[in-house]
Amino acid sequence: MFKKINNNRGFTLVELMLVIAVIGILATVLAPRMGFVRDTAKETGLDSNARVVEATVTSMLHKYSARDALKTALDAKLEGNLTNPFSNSTAAVNYDAGGNPAVVFYNGPYTDWNGTYSTYAGSIVCAINTASSPFTVDVFYIDKDGLRVEASRRIIN
Repeated sequence: MFKKINNNRGFTLVELMLVIAVIGILATVLAPRMGFVRDTAKETGLDSNARVVEATVTSMLHKYSARDALKTALDAKLEGNLTNPFSNSTAAVNYDAGGNPAVVFYNGPYTDWNGTYSTYAGSIVCAINTASSPFTVDVFYIDKDGLRVEASRRIIN
C-alpha cells in the first residue's frame, strides 16, 4: 500500500540555512561599499559638469565682455542642461537662491567660498569676479559635504 520513494529531491534544512547565512554575510560586507561607489560616481559627474561649465564660459567670453551679459547668456545656456547629482535639480540660480541647484552664479572672487555650503551640495559654482581687470571667472564645485573642491579652472577675459 505504501511505496518508498528512493529519489529524495530538494535541499535539506541545514543546506538552506547555510546558503541564507552566506548571503547575509555577503550583504553585510558589500552594502557599505555600494554607498561609497555611488558617491564616487556622483563626484565624477560633478567634475564632468564643471568641465562643461568651463567650456561654456570659455566659448562665451569672447562674445560677452560685460559680467551681466555673460551671466545672462550662461544662465540661458545652462538652465535645464546640467543636473545636480545629489538633488536632481537642473536650475541655474544666483548665489542667494539656495536649494541645491545645478549651477550657482556668484559675483565675486572664488576665495569667498571657504566655508561649508551644504545648501549648495552638488552645485557647480561659477564665480565671476569683475573687481579684477581683466575680470576672471572661476569654476569649481561643492561636494556632498558642502566643501569647495578646487577645480583649478580660472578663465581670464
